[in-house]
Amino acid sequence: MTERTVADHDRGAMPAVILAGSDRRPGPVPPGARAHDFLVGYKGAEIEIGGRPLVQLVRERLIESGCFSAVLVAGPMRLYEPIAPGAVIDTDRDLGHNLRCVFAACKRSERLCIASCDIVPEAADVRAAIDLWRTTGGADFWVPLIEVPPDLGASAWKPKYGIKPGPGEPAQQYLPGHLGVLGLRAVRTGFLCKMIALIYRLRNRELEHRRKVIFGLVVGDLLGQDLLNLFRLRLPTMTWTVLKTGWRLYSRLRKGQLSLADMENALTELLIRGRSRRRGAVRFTPCSLASLARDLDTVGEVAEHGGRWQGRLAAWE
Repeated sequence: MTERTVADHDRGAMPAVILAGSDRRPGPVPPGARAHDFLVGYKGAEIEIGGRPLVQLVRERLIESGCFSAVLVAGPMRLYEPIAPGAVIDTDRDLGHNLRCVFAACKRSERLCIASCDIVPEAADVRAAIDLWRTTGGADFWVPLIEVPPDLGASAWKPKYGIKPGPGEPAQQYLPGHLGVLGLRAVRTGFLCKMIALIYRLRNRELEHRRKVIFGLVVGDLLGQDLLNLFRLRLPTMTWTVLKTGWRLYSRLRKGQLSLADMENALTELLIRGRSRRRGAVRFTPCSLASLARDLDTVGEVAEHGGRWQGRLAAWE
């Protein structure tokens, strides 16, 4: 990164980072969606819209929003330095490792906005999103939930999540937003990296399969953390807390009974450091900012935006 970027961090303003690593293997998708041509590779560099790499367009839109001190790209230097000179965090492994590199590079910042490289965000939607984050009083973990638009076009296959927006209200269908804000001093970033990497591996899976795999993969890691806690004279409660909370969320989501308050309270317990826990530390905000939800996973979605794909496609067994 350039000296100018480091100076931006020193001033304490919030930078944004575009995650632009590789999808080396296709993520699991619902069997009915396998008729689509899914993209495998560096989507930020290999999707072109208007003759330019997608990550360049995403970066320009984030800069145009006027919300950030700097807009960085996290991905391999060899691909992205020509596109974003002096603004690349060089990393090229799994999502968890890439996030750890991002957090290390931005450790001087109090807060950080993270965005995906495979959306086509409108600058106005980015501004509106950051305004929504500000209305939360500066939540330490904030993600928008996008109300499902009436016509998703080529993105109609994407999984939707039924969540109750308030007490006594019926569940509404949402798509996850691919832009969010983190308070780096309040969030347990190490644990977050592990969980996001796991969730990403299981993206688009049916809920029942996710539950079984997550249980198998997480328990050993958590028990190891509890063993470390014993050596540090701390109570070994991590395994029980995560499994108890995760099961509660899964059960309510499966039954259509999960509410925004349930998610916020549970993730406050899991992700926020003890000294930083407060009401409103974790917030999810329903909104209609569709450009933040429609990530480009298939050839059809790229074509719908007038773009073209130059990488390879998934090969299903």
